[in-house]
This record gives sequence, C-alpha cells and structure tokens, in this order.
Amino acid sequence: VAAAAAAAEATAKAEAASKEAAAQMAKEKEEVARQASQSVLSLQETLAAKDSQAQQLEQQVKQLAEAVQEGSVKTQAYDDQLVNVITEKEKLQQMVDALQAQLAEANNATRQAEAAAAAAAASWAPFPTCRCGP
Repeated sequence: VAAAAAAAEATAKAEAASKEAAAQMAKEKEEVARQASQSVLSLQETLAAKDSQAQQLEQQVKQLAEAVQEGSVKTQAYDDQLVNVITEKEKLQQMVDALQAQLAEANNATRQAEAAAAAAAASWAPFPTCRCGP
C-alpha cells in the first residue's frame, strides 16, 4: 500500500509538474507571440515611414526633373537668341563695312573733285576776268 501511495504521490507530483510546465510553456509561447506581434508592428511602422520617405524622394526627383527640363528649354531659348544676336551683329558689321567703303569712295571722289576744281581754277588764273559788252 505504501508503494501504491508513493506511486500515486509521484504520479500527482508528475501531473502537477507537467501542468506547471505546460502553463510555463503557454506563458512563454504567449510572450513570444506578443514580442513577434510587436516586432511586426514595428517593422510595419518602419516600412510605412520608409514608404513615405520614398514617395517624398520620388516627388523631389520629379520636381528636379521638371526643373531640369524647364532649364533646358530656357537654355535652348537663350542659345537661339544668342545665335540670332550673333547673326544680326554679323549683318550689321557687313553693313558698317559697306558704308565705310562707300564713305572712303565718297571721300576719294571729293578729293578728286577738289583737286580738279583747284586745277581748273589754277588754269584760269592767268587770264583776266572777261569784261565783255559795251
């Protein structure tokens, strides 16, 4: 009977230890699940923050691309204006050169006319002024 009582007591102790171990395992399992849930929430928050940052960066890249495009268009317009100004300057320089050549020709013709007038005046100088008439 003592052996049966000892066996019953050992069985009861084993059952109690088993129940205690099961309860401890359940607590640990619950704690692991809670920590895993917190980790998932933390990762979701981090992912949401990174997604927001990625969207902001994407918007900034888009704005920069638009600014670069606008700058490129303006640069092309300035380049076109510069080409037009250079072309106009070249035309004006050609006109100035032509006018200077015409002025030189006119000055030369004036000098020749003055020289001819002076020569004509000199050729008439030895003759007295004609007093024709009564």
